[in-house]
Amino acid sequence: MPKLSLKPFHVFQAVSRTAWMMWDGYFVSNRSLWGMGLGMMGDAGWFRTTRDAFAHKMARCRTEVEMEKKREILSDNRRREELSFSYLNAISAAEGIACQREDHDAHDVDATIKKWVKRPSDNREIKVSAGIQLKSTSKQLTETETTIHYPLDQDNLNDLRLDAIPPSYVALLVLPRDEREWIRLTVDELCIRKCMYIKSLKGFSENGNTSGTTIIFDKKEDLLTADKLNSILIEIAEAL
Repeated sequence: MPKLSLKPFHVFQAVSRTAWMMWDGYFVSNRSLWGMGLGMMGDAGWFRTTRDAFAHKMARCRTEVEMEKKREILSDNRRREELSFSYLNAISAAEGIACQREDHDAHDVDATIKKWVKRPSDNREIKVSAGIQLKSTSKQLTETETTIHYPLDQDNLNDLRLDAIPPSYVALLVLPRDEREWIRLTVDELCIRKCMYIKSLKGFSENGNTSGTTIIFDKKEDLLTADKLNSILIEIAEAL
């Protein structure tokens, strides 16, 4: 039996072809591997063909990954974020308060509300604004008849406790646990179910309303309404 001599390039061709076939999901037996190695000897153009085919395969995979990301562009968390901004924006618009979405900065401000208000102390009109960090949840929270408790990340809490201009507030949108109940749409109304709460956390560790990093919202006093937003802006104006 003649001795078989395989050059390194031929060995590389055989291994590359095998890897390529396995990539496409083919099963290659030991016998077919041997025959493939012999058949590729002297095939100088095969490497370029395999290289191009492999590049095409990788491009197709990248496209599939990108398409998958696009299909998942609105995750559950992102959907809740969008609903929380929509809730704040709708109430602000109805009351003539400008609501602007912000990119996340060092203090995690998601939106800014602005309005010209009349300061009660001197009847002077002042343009004031407030930064809002938006939170939303559809999880079951600890609550009583008058309060609702929300666990806040320690870093978020530390940022919101700082003195800031404009001052910062945290707003929590509480959604039903069943996502099919988040929105109610009829010919008469478009409704975001349940409600949003808002409060300032400035000096929060000193006011006795915290247990660890749990924020306690009063269901009546902290309920986000048009009147509540106006009272916040007037309070800011009085402090200027």
